[in-house]
Amino acid sequence: ADVEVDEDTPLVKEGREIPPSTELWGGHIARFFNRCCPCYSRKASIEKAWAYFEHFTLPRRDADGKVPPGTTESTLYNPFTTPQKDLEQFGTGVAVYFATLQYLTITLFIAGLLYVPTMMYYASDGYAPSHSLTGALKYSLLCPAPFWAPCPTCQEEDWDDSPSRYGYTTDETGLIFVKRNECADLRWQEGLNHIFVMAFLVVAIIGLGFYQRKLERQYDEDVLTSQDFSIQVDNPPPDAKDPKEWKEFFSQFGEVAYVTVALNNQEVLSKLVKRRVIFQEIADNLHDPQVDTIAEIPEEMKGTQLYEKLISVDTECREVLDKDYPTSAIFVTFQKEQSQRACLQALGVGQVNISTNNTSALEQHHVFRSNLVLAVLEAPEPSAIRWQDLDESHAIKFVERAISTILTLGVIVAGFILVDHAYKRSISVAALVIAVMNVLMPKVFKRINAIESHQHEGTYQASLYWKICIFRWINTAVVTILIKPFTETISDDEDGLAPAVMAVLRAEMVTAPCLHMLDIVGQVKRHLLAPGAKNQPAMNSYFRGSPQNMGDKYTAMTKTIFLCFFYAVIFPPGFFFGSAALLFTYLTDKFALMRSWGPLPSIGNDIALLSRKIFLPLTLIVLAFMSELFYSSYPYDNLCVTAGVVTNSSEYLGTFHVQSVHKGTSIDEVTIEEGETIYSYCDQNFLSRMSDLLHIFNGHIKDWMSMDQEILTFVYGVSIVGIVGLLFLVNAKEDIQKSVKLIKGGYVSVI
Repeated sequence: ADVEVDEDTPLVKEGREIPPSTELWGGHIARFFNRCCPCYSRKASIEKAWAYFEHFTLPRRDADGKVPPGTTESTLYNPFTTPQKDLEQFGTGVAVYFATLQYLTITLFIAGLLYVPTMMYYASDGYAPSHSLTGALKYSLLCPAPFWAPCPTCQEEDWDDSPSRYGYTTDETGLIFVKRNECADLRWQEGLNHIFVMAFLVVAIIGLGFYQRKLERQYDEDVLTSQDFSIQVDNPPPDAKDPKEWKEFFSQFGEVAYVTVALNNQEVLSKLVKRRVIFQEIADNLHDPQVDTIAEIPEEMKGTQLYEKLISVDTECREVLDKDYPTSAIFVTFQKEQSQRACLQALGVGQVNISTNNTSALEQHHVFRSNLVLAVLEAPEPSAIRWQDLDESHAIKFVERAISTILTLGVIVAGFILVDHAYKRSISVAALVIAVMNVLMPKVFKRINAIESHQHEGTYQASLYWKICIFRWINTAVVTILIKPFTETISDDEDGLAPAVMAVLRAEMVTAPCLHMLDIVGQVKRHLLAPGAKNQPAMNSYFRGSPQNMGDKYTAMTKTIFLCFFYAVIFPPGFFFGSAALLFTYLTDKFALMRSWGPLPSIGNDIALLSRKIFLPLTLIVLAFMSELFYSSYPYDNLCVTAGVVTNSSEYLGTFHVQSVHKGTSIDEVTIEEGETIYSYCDQNFLSRMSDLLHIFNGHIKDWMSMDQEILTFVYGVSIVGIVGLLFLVNAKEDIQKSVKLIKGGYVSVI
């Protein structure tokens, strides 16, 4: 709950005054402005607001670890020296997130090192004789300086998406030339190197799953919370509202400390929240904010529109409070952890017996009211329970999710259109737009996700996770390849695909972490809006920290992994960019956790589970799939060798001036000698050959492929099946065990 402070009441904890903010630069800056400008905060104390921020909003610790807000003998966590193990004090979900960031940072860096032989070959004259690239692009699959090649049968419409590669001679002959990439064929050595890196990444991602599960068990054992002592009943009788009845029933497993009866009274909760908001608005307009009842509202506020609105809502509250509401859930907390385990073991008879109310599956004294099999499970943390959503039916939840899914798809399409327009301006503009959208769009998805009902915060954030994740994957990686012309895939032009990927990775490495670090919205609230507040509680409300959710954080992490894997074939240096991006994210998020974020609910492993079960395995499948696509389409120029060559009587023999059909391009001098190859158009674009590529054992051999290329394309196609099968086997054992326990019975931990 928020702690309210006014001018006459210092922040007090256990009889001692909380000292002013001394550890934050923001507090020193505010005091400086307060001394230099008397009107900076006239109606409330900015120093007390910063003290509130430092002692109540931000996490604090003593020698034994994290302490409750307001504890005097404590200090702020140091974002630079706090070890990883201490992050378990923020909850399992937070600790596992930061550990996963560390793990994946190292994984991407090692993958980049394993790619060094391939990158060195791409930078050599053996791959591109006329190498003119610099920086990271030099070590990519880019093929600089394509040359004009004779293609008498080529048609202009086949190069509509890249007109700069199609040209005519400027004389009356009008001979057709098309640009061809002159780099060496793909070799088996680089293909084998790529397969080795893929194998490493498969092992690393599978290992991450085991690592996360180990951490979850470790943190669950190291930190005792109310969740370790509590159970939840999901199917209580509608009239079972007496806590004494529930306490008496569950006392057979051990001493009961607390019983919480949750009613299906969402109508009441929504009205009370609305009433509280109006009270807060009235308080914000008063110098003396101590207004808790209608009778305490001063005369000058009566008769106002806000007061009349409060009277109306208060009447509605009294009406709904008089109604009778059925029970929706029961929460029981035992004195000992062993009692909770005994209860879960004894009453865990499986979903089948619960659905059929098979009382014979239990001992008679374990049957509630002698006629009901209770659906009992381990309760989530109290701070993670969404009380207003406990009573929604499955039908309502289905409709809510359908609506949110449709809205999500609409936002994704809108994002696609916006990025498309940005790319038409320049790569730099598009990279900036993508990075900014990745930071801002989660706020839109939070609004969409608010439509859905979730019993606890973990499933809510998991739902938000998949929405943001899919948007970021498409916005960051997929849109780029769909927008860019196919023949620009390995072009060294500034508008080529690889430069675009590098620009996006650079923006994700710098722009996103900097925006999180700066906390611009929080700074505006604390330094610009707070000083104008009319009373102390209103001022303190600007110091509650930036709201965060782990679903958003996990999507930013998996988005970077997805982008690196998606373009691994054409831009191997991306693994170093991705590793740096995750490292900067780890550092800035850890800093923000201890210096600007608001309090986080103690969520469990729902998001980490979704990440390791679905999204990270999907990145591996995408890695193998895109490897097949990219290898099958090399050299990305839509030209095939014909049986014909330039002879001494050919009209193509000699020196010509060629200009592309793209407006504004220069005229190139081209010399064609006897014996040079004549080319024809052939569609190498994997997007138009998708049906062939999906047939693993046929459809790969094409006229433009070398033998090594054909073999590697086949191997990558087979690897997709292998990775899917391996991931299924790794996850199947745990999933089957949990499914059997849910159906037949047995204790299933949320960890």
